[in-house]
Amino acid sequence: IFSGEVKEENEGPLQPDGVPVTLKVEDFGAKGDGKTLNTKAIQKAIDDCGKGESVYIPKGDFMTGSLFLHSDMELYIEEGAILHGTADVKDYSPKIKSRFEGIEMMCYSALLNMGELDRNGGYNCKNVKICGGGTVCGGGRELAENVIEVEKVLLKDYMESLGDKILECENMETIPGRPRPRLINMSNAQNIVIENITVQNGACWNVHMIYSDNIVTCGCTFRSEKVWNGDGWDPDSSTNCTLFNCHFYTGDDAVAIKSGKNPEGNIVNKPCEHIRVFD
Repeated sequence: IFSGEVKEENEGPLQPDGVPVTLKVEDFGAKGDGKTLNTKAIQKAIDDCGKGESVYIPKGDFMTGSLFLHSDMELYIEEGAILHGTADVKDYSPKIKSRFEGIEMMCYSALLNMGELDRNGGYNCKNVKICGGGTVCGGGRELAENVIEVEKVLLKDYMESLGDKILECENMETIPGRPRPRLINMSNAQNIVIENITVQNGACWNVHMIYSDNIVTCGCTFRSEKVWNGDGWDPDSSTNCTLFNCHFYTGDDAVAIKSGKNPEGNIVNKPCEHIRVFD
């Protein structure tokens, strides 16, 4: 899926036959004014994007909640464009099956989602490329703190039932912080390229691939210095994941390779294999 071809500057997204086929989000009503919530407009462009076509984000600051990509498409974020996640927890509903620190659980949807988690299933989202020179920016620490406040209310009875035991190995922010949305999440995904973008300020880990295969990330800059637990690139029980020519300025791990934990890790029994990190 990564051909190694280099596009001319401002050439825009090209399909294999060399003919640009783009769905511009502005044509669907999206506004890059840094204020308008564009979730429905951008999702409509994604849903209408045919096999081998591209959704095009032009220069501007496009505020949005969770978006769900599908197989055989490109998301082209132009240099100077920001796909900007809000800090409002309700913009990351519904919760989806995910995994946090080796344990499957329900988490808020990522800003960009590919695939559905199924430990026993095959790959259900394939052949996606995210590129263009622009920025994917999350709600950052503010969103993380908002999630924790919401989850403290939802988990009130459970947290109280733990009593002082919680202080032996956790702090009061850890458990309600587990469901925080990732910035880019891939579950049961295959043949995904993330190329030449800035990945910035996810409320949790920035790029997380679970039970996935052949994920290539190159030419990217990761920034999350002030975000608690703001990992950069986290392959999780995934195979053939390659990272190169990237820069990291992260608030936690730059790269963290995961493969399950405790009894559940043995039951799932999916190791990370063939992870390549260089340059």
